[in-house]
Amino acid sequence: MYNPELKEAFLSTYEESTRKEYSYVFIRSKFLEIRYGKDLKDFDKHQIEELLKRAKKPNLNGVRSFASKIKRYIDWAMAHSYTQSNLNPVSLFTVQEYNRCIDSSRKLYISEDDLIDIEEQLKNYQDKAIFRLLFEGVMGENLSELLNLKSSDVYPEENKLRLYDSEGRERFITVSDRCIEITKGAINETRYCTYTKTNRIYDLVIGEHVIRNTKNVRTKSINSNMTIHSRFETLKNFIGMPDLTMKNVWRSGMIKRVLDLLDSSNEITNDHLAEVAYIYGLQKIMNNGHLNYNFSSLREFINSKNIYDLYGIDIEVTKNSRARKLGREDIRFVKEIPMSVRVNVIYEFLSKGTLNTHLEEKKARALLHFYGLNPNDKARYPHVTLEEVKEKLQELNENELEEFYLANEEQIEKIYPNIITSEHDGSDLFRVLKTRQGQYKLRKKLLENYQSQCAMCQISHKQLLVASHIKPWADSTPEERMNPGNAILLCKLHDALFENGLISLSDDYRVLLYSNFDFVGQGIQTNLRFRKPLHDSPSPIFLKEHRQKHGYE
Repeated sequence: MYNPELKEAFLSTYEESTRKEYSYVFIRSKFLEIRYGKDLKDFDKHQIEELLKRAKKPNLNGVRSFASKIKRYIDWAMAHSYTQSNLNPVSLFTVQEYNRCIDSSRKLYISEDDLIDIEEQLKNYQDKAIFRLLFEGVMGENLSELLNLKSSDVYPEENKLRLYDSEGRERFITVSDRCIEITKGAINETRYCTYTKTNRIYDLVIGEHVIRNTKNVRTKSINSNMTIHSRFETLKNFIGMPDLTMKNVWRSGMIKRVLDLLDSSNEITNDHLAEVAYIYGLQKIMNNGHLNYNFSSLREFINSKNIYDLYGIDIEVTKNSRARKLGREDIRFVKEIPMSVRVNVIYEFLSKGTLNTHLEEKKARALLHFYGLNPNDKARYPHVTLEEVKEKLQELNENELEEFYLANEEQIEKIYPNIITSEHDGSDLFRVLKTRQGQYKLRKKLLENYQSQCAMCQISHKQLLVASHIKPWADSTPEERMNPGNAILLCKLHDALFENGLISLSDDYRVLLYSNFDFVGQGIQTNLRFRKPLHDSPSPIFLKEHRQKHGYE
């Protein structure tokens, strides 16, 4: 450490486990202290920001935790007159500045497919079990649940494991078939192959434990914390993922568990997080007089971005294709809010994750909902500016947004499934909001052009009519998506037939039927006639693409 006598004096005020945490900070600060020729206690704000970036923390909690240790050291130095400054520069940092220090360059989490690939690379069931058990929730304080797991704790018929930690706390969890298979493989394994060039083989210690040491002259116990740490360090370099940690394998499993729980929900709720926290053995904390899980810490990594990055699924879209509605009373609240207040509320929510204290919370939440924002957008855009928010809000048509939310959900269900909301900055976010609004405007245009009737039949019930794209949404440019010449108003039946290529249109708008489909047997009429719209007839360019895609040409 730089200036070790002073650092040791500070460390002496803490217990051993805490001293180790602070020692890590001082080890990381040494390089910059030598460069600038001064102790960390005398660093200015820019030098501390440089240190925070060098710490390479992957999330906001990590950055803040590292910064809080720096702050405590400087506070201690100020209290004992070891520095002439009377202002701690760490106290000047904003959330936006902390966000700038997050290191997002490393692959921190793994999907279940990644896990399977890793398992297939590993030579020993002992090693596969470490990864798989961590992923499915087996950890405990100092890996005690992993170390204590025995063959008698595995219940294959029920797919359950009995776990107990170093404090004797017992719990049961349900695991996958694959986890049971790998765990049984580790129990039955008697020899261990190394990952060196010589691939040396060692005998494993005989015993009931799932994870066991190899036999050698120094072996004194059946397993140990150091055994698992040492193996994991070797394994992560062997598979080419040097930044992976055991904790993040464990967290990766939590992300997958939440995804599995979202079958009937369009957002991650505290109930989802509480269920996962229980499965993974997290301890509750006291917060404002209530004992509960630390949801804010969990949301640092259990969020829509990581789910999208790992599994390619946007939970806001895939898990619930319909837009949530706002009632007339909520909309009235919003319309009473001056634009200047709206801008400030949305800016603070997007950039800082806070609700404007000058506005009643119910109105603030209605306002955020009105503009299509959800809990996952909280503090997600630290670089968005107040002027940008103001400019983008003024571009959105308030009356059309009101119509959008007051429409029957059935009428707008076709809008949401194709909207990807994994934005990277504030501009992207507002483009998505405009796209939603634009899609609704396209539907209104088609209703006018086709006189609120299906172009293939006489159905005129608006809840049964949808805007059907000729060239698929995913293949279209933003301009093509909003082009009424690339869409037809169809009922749900004919929309499904058209979307799947069972019907198509010629350039002169004759209805073409797919020859290998039994329309009559399915009770579908074949004497279809396309009724041209008043304006914006389907473009021959898009119709040709549709015919080629589905084998009509």
